[in-house]
Amino acid sequence: MLNSFIDPPGPPRHLKANDVTKSSCVLTWEPPEFDGGSVITGYYVEKRSGTRWIKVNKKPVKGCKLDIDDLVEGSDCEFRVVAENAAGIGRPSDSTGRFQVKDPFTTPSRPDAPQVTEITKETATLSWQPPNKDGGSPITGYIIEMKTNSDIKFKKVSENITETSFTMKGLKEGTSYEFRVQAVNKAGASQPSKPSAPAKYGESVKCILTLTTNYSLLICVSVRVQCGCTVCTHGCVYATFSYC
Repeated sequence: MLNSFIDPPGPPRHLKANDVTKSSCVLTWEPPEFDGGSVITGYYVEKRSGTRWIKVNKKPVKGCKLDIDDLVEGSDCEFRVVAENAAGIGRPSDSTGRFQVKDPFTTPSRPDAPQVTEITKETATLSWQPPNKDGGSPITGYIIEMKTNSDIKFKKVSENITETSFTMKGLKEGTSYEFRVQAVNKAGASQPSKPSAPAKYGESVKCILTLTTNYSLLICVSVRVQCGCTVCTHGCVYATFSYC
């Protein structure tokens, strides 16, 4: 008897698929303009499978929102929603239209190799440039990896670095080190950068250079020796010095 005085509701309005990722999305909509003369008791979301529409939720949704968390990455999806009142289920909303299930952003491109700008007995200061591409999401930090000349693989030594420079502590004098950097955004970490040039700290050196004019020049330099530095035939490090 009740159904003779009311009608099923009209279609819900403004259905949208929000926050699409590689496995989920959030559907939102607005109530129908016409409730059929009876309170809306809930909503059913339907998903297109081939040419058929299949119900997503077995129990009616009370509000105007539904989280979908079982999507397949790379697949195409399309949804619509229907409202229900005491007279039954009404006409469906317009669909979301087909969309691909994927993250809206990717990991950043890898940064260039970091530079060792200063090295002491126990520390090394690195600097680098941000990656050319942020993957569509802001860079949130950097991961630092390190390897000594006796290590086979790089190992993570620090993360959540928000600047483009870092001072690594706890190094050992006379050990050669290489460093590389990864950029991180909401999608994850980039590929590691190419490694820095090997660098190590060396002791101060003293030497006598015998000049062709039979004069001797004493050079006393305190140096930070890095792998690849040029040395003279007497074993002295080329450096800027003053003549007495």
